[in-house]
Amino acid sequence: MKVKFCPKCKSEVVEMVIGGKIGLWECKKCGYRGSIFPEKEIKVKERRKEK
Repeated sequence: MKVKFCPKCKSEVVEMVIGGKIGLWECKKCGYRGSIFPEKEIKVKERRKEK
């Protein structure tokens, strides 16, 4: 499973605020906004532990 994360603070709590071809994403932890947020591969088991 791939999840986006903030390039500034590394938080995985990000959401799309404006859609479209590129979109605009925002980190809910630090407020960083941008169209490019990197993704990382995680195991589903690890994701459940974080919640």
